[in-house]
Amino acid sequence: GDHRDLHSFPTRRSSDLEMEKKIKFFSLGTPKPSGILNIYRWYKSYLPVLKEYNPDIFFSPNFERGLPSHPVLNLFKNFKTKSIVTIYDVIPIAINRYTSKTFLHNLVKKFFYKFMFLGAEKADTVLTISNFSKDDIVKYTKVEKNKIKVIYLGVSESFKQSSMELEPDKQNEILEIYGLKNEKYFFYDSGLEPNKGINELLKIVKKLKNSLVTGVPLAFVIVGKSLAKGRGSEIKAKDALGENFIEKAKVLGVLDNIITTDKISEQILRVLLFNASAYLYLSKYEGFGFGPVQAMKAGIPAIGYNGSCIPEITDGGALLINST
Repeated sequence: GDHRDLHSFPTRRSSDLEMEKKIKFFSLGTPKPSGILNIYRWYKSYLPVLKEYNPDIFFSPNFERGLPSHPVLNLFKNFKTKSIVTIYDVIPIAINRYTSKTFLHNLVKKFFYKFMFLGAEKADTVLTISNFSKDDIVKYTKVEKNKIKVIYLGVSESFKQSSMELEPDKQNEILEIYGLKNEKYFFYDSGLEPNKGINELLKIVKKLKNSLVTGVPLAFVIVGKSLAKGRGSEIKAKDALGENFIEKAKVLGVLDNIITTDKISEQILRVLLFNASAYLYLSKYEGFGFGPVQAMKAGIPAIGYNGSCIPEITDGGALLINST
């Protein structure tokens, strides 16, 4: 693997600079897509580097890539390394769903996930992204509570509207591409998985469509690769999640209110977010929800589900609703 010295690790305080002189950072290179081949990569790339450098601490942002604390992957190791690992959530274990593909895919992924999770359970320290996620880890796994530390995720400064580098006319050009210039719309970019509260989102659109209240947004913008760019009946699904969404929108009679963008750049995403009337996020189960926090950073009203981690991470900065 690529084990470059990360002596240029970004620091801000003088105490950090002093600490940097005492610490050497090494990287195992650019991460590959997670999967069953991780076990092969562990033996071929990671383990030799660990044996060579014998580091005091091994940090992994993903337990699925292997850990020195894994009791099977490291049967023959001759070094002692403390392990720190980030577990974002354990939703797959909680809902017993590891992939949206076939039953067989789910079975294989479940075996791999739980096998690799053995390393996380034995790690010296576990980092997670909310107290809600911490409680779930304690509830559904064998990780000891006193080993878990909560560190909230951060949102890029680019989500401040004052950081927008495009002139208004350039922003209007982007809005025109998606048919959104001078239109009020709700915005959503957090996926179409079963736990995301998509039914509830569509029901809100239906209620607004059927209401007599004037001035409220009737358009609903969906960002993501599951749906090709389009509006209403011209929208095409690109996977099973997209097909399911279109079917639900048709049943509720709100497909004409839907505008989809496909996968877009962060710059375009920010333009669409900054011009939205509100961000709508009703996910029922998350370890951390980036969407409403990004909206809050942008000064866009965020409407969220009053449950899961959402009350914790929005901390009074969003309008929370219990149901539709």
